[in-house]
Amino acid sequence: HSEVRTLFVRGENSDYILPKHESDRLSYFPKSSIVTIDNAGHWLHMEQPKKLLMVLSTFLGR
Repeated sequence: HSEVRTLFVRGENSDYILPKHESDRLSYFPKSSIVTIDNAGHWLHMEQPKKLLMVLSTFLGR
C-alpha cells in the first residue's frame, strides 16, 4: 500500500478502471484521486492528448 499522492486517469469509454474498483484502489492507494477524460477510451494519450496533458500538468503543479 502506498502513502504517496497518486493520480489515476481513465477514459470515459474505457472499462479498465471502474467505479466498482474504487474501494480496492483506495485500500492500496489511500492518497489517490481519479480523473475521467471525456470522449476517450484506454488510449488517452492518442485520443485526447491535450486534455491528458492538462490533467497531468495540474496534478504535477505545472
